Amino acid sequence: MEIDHLIREVLGGHSEEQNLWLAYSACNEAKGSRIMAPDLASGEMVRLFDPRHQCWNEHFAWSKEGDLIIGLDDKAVRNIDDLSPSD
Repeated sequence: MEIDHLIREVLGGHSEEQNLWLAYSACNEAKGSRIMAPDLASGEMVRLFDPRHQCWNEHFAWSKEGDLIIGLDDKAVRNIDDLSPSD
């Protein structure tokens, strides 16, 4: 785990508590400076999950085995696809 800027400094985010969150290192690396990604169905740009304003349990769940994150809606699936480490 590492401290992540929800909005990267390069995009105008600040190093203050309301813009910082713990993130899984591999996902954070995959995210880079992006805060948006194209929606799979519409192609429109949508905001990636924001833990300060959205409830994780409403969008994601753990698999029965506890080793995979499952998207519960289209936006969650987009986040998983975009932020999953390639290894």
